Amino acid sequence: MVVIRFLFGLVITVCIAVFAVLNREVISVTWSPFSDDLALMLPVYVVVLAAMGFGFVLGGLLVWMNAGGARKEKRKQKRDMKILEKEVGRLKEDKFQSSNMPATDIFPALPVK
Repeated sequence: MVVIRFLFGLVITVCIAVFAVLNREVISVTWSPFSDDLALMLPVYVVVLAAMGFGFVLGGLLVWMNAGGARKEKRKQKRDMKILEKEVGRLKEDKFQSSNMPATDIFPALPVK
């Protein structure tokens, strides 16, 4: 799996590098619709890769926010499991320590010797 991830990352990196080398032309990026004074001169690859990076981060944020309910439920289940495990341990200790019953009373299916 590590090799596949490495190869996939290598292919993506090479594609980004080739894209950047082939798209070095400078374009004007205007941030204000009212004035051209705020225009930036940037290479095409910077604009495209910045937009892709912004989309990646925004998508990750949305996925993280949508999974909030599942994370909350998982935390609740972990708390419940800890409480139940403590209860089971306490009941096991109570049953085997405080009872002076013979084994046949605890396990009625076992034959009496």
